[in-house]
Amino acid sequence: MVDPLGADEEEKSMQEMVANEVNDRMGRAVGELKDKYEKGGKGYDAASDAQPTGAAYAQAREQEKQRKKAIRDQRRAAEAATREEDAELAAQMKASARLNGEVDSEDEDGGDGGSDDVDSDDELLAGLDADPEICRIRESRLRELKRVHEARAENIAKGHGQYREIVQDEFLPEVTSSEKVVVHFYHKDFQRCKVMDMRLGELAPRHLETKFLRIDAEKAPFFVQKLQVKILPTVICFIDGVAVHNIIGFDGLTAGLPPDKLDEWPLSNLARELALAKAIIYSQRDAPEGTGPREQGGYTGAIRAGLNDGDFSDEDG
Repeated sequence: MVDPLGADEEEKSMQEMVANEVNDRMGRAVGELKDKYEKGGKGYDAASDAQPTGAAYAQAREQEKQRKKAIRDQRRAAEAATREEDAELAAQMKASARLNGEVDSEDEDGGDGGSDDVDSDDELLAGLDADPEICRIRESRLRELKRVHEARAENIAKGHGQYREIVQDEFLPEVTSSEKVVVHFYHKDFQRCKVMDMRLGELAPRHLETKFLRIDAEKAPFFVQKLQVKILPTVICFIDGVAVHNIIGFDGLTAGLPPDKLDEWPLSNLARELALAKAIIYSQRDAPEGTGPREQGGYTGAIRAGLNDGDFSDEDG
């Protein structure tokens, strides 16, 4: 029997089969897409390092978190240092006034009572506030503290205070954007590179005047060749973008240690080498552990006295 519209029963049956097949395929595709979105969240593998939710993004987010924490900590430290400096300045001014006879001996010894001491101190401080020379010294000191605080904040913004990983494309911008830079060329499988990493990680937050970086030597062939890095670890000190000193392996760090303890050199040895290269500003806290204030002062003075030696040879760095 012929359909009035021109399609016989067999043709209609074929059309229905095709329509059913298309509907089935569409249904399966929609179901697969739905399952994919439910599993991956957005249609892709959320665990992939290449995606914003992967390990690379998490690492960058953690580094930014640590940078902000370092900024907060340094601001608090700067505020505390300012308060200490103000207290020290007040004590120095008071002592100076006593030496100049501005405080009577009776007031110094306590006089007849505690109220007199309070009145005397108030009068002394009022007199110091009115002294033009004292005001000039105080303002000069406050300007210096402000300058130091601003320099610290600027260095922190540049990444100082942390021991950071960089790649080859970041090398030149990082090295040339700060006055003092220390770069560790490392290999991820070398034990001594891991020891150097640990030591530099300890020094970085102590010396905000210096930027501390690490770079994978395998992934930086251009600078490995340019800087003639042949032994790992190699630590290169830069001043104003110019390489001034190399620490190759553990050279200069293991003096006096037995052969089985060469990986256990003290942090003070590394601080000494970096200070001699003018890569850090040496302080008493960098002195060897176990030395008293007198010995620390002598050690610090010896390091500073050797800052202008200029005796680094090509073999040493």
